[in-house]
Amino acid sequence: MTQVVIVSHGRLAETLLSTAQMIMGEVQGVQTIGLEPSMGTEDVLAALRQVVEANPEDGILALLDLFGGSPATACARVMAEEPRLEVITGVSLPMLLEVLLNKDSLGVKDLACLASGKGKEGIIDIRAALGD
Repeated sequence: MTQVVIVSHGRLAETLLSTAQMIMGEVQGVQTIGLEPSMGTEDVLAALRQVVEANPEDGILALLDLFGGSPATACARVMAEEPRLEVITGVSLPMLLEVLLNKDSLGVKDLACLASGKGKEGIIDIRAALGD
C-alpha cells in the first residue's frame, strides 16, 4: 500500500485531510506534517524521516503545498536518500481526494503521476466552462 503524507506551511495539511475525510470518511495510511512558525527545515526533515522509517515496505507519496521553502527543501533531501518517496507540489482538495481514492490500488509512481494530472485538471475557469 502507498502511504500518503501531506506537508504544508501552517495547518493547511491538517485541514485538507480533515476536509477530505468529511467527504470520504476516515482514511488510513495518511499523515500530515505542518511547518509552524517556530519550526525549521530540520523539524520537517525529522518528521518526514519518521514517516519513512515507520513504513519500511511501502511507497510514500508526499503532497506539498508549494515548491520552495522549508517543507519542499526537507522533502527533496529525503527524496534524494529514499527511492520509495515521490513528491508532488501544489496539493489541492481535488488532487488529495483522487489520491486517497486510489492509494490502495496504485504504486507510488503511478499515484504520483495521477496526483500531478488531477492537480492540473482541478483548475477550472467556471465562467469559461459555462460558456460565458
